[in-house]
Amino acid sequence: MVAATLAEVLAELVELEDPKVREMKDAPDRLQWAMNHCLAQIGIAHAEHRARAIDIGERL
Repeated sequence: MVAATLAEVLAELVELEDPKVREMKDAPDRLQWAMNHCLAQIGIAHAEHRARAIDIGERL
């Protein structure tokens, strides 16, 4: 199992700003549940990123 750093995860989340990546809304439910779980963990563990994680989760 590879442990991603917060910076790596946040860099991947920044890609959601790209319209091509935004098509994730059409991704299978399991992928959306996985992304929401990741966002929840970031929000729980890192209060300074909580608002952004919530915003991204709501857009998904």
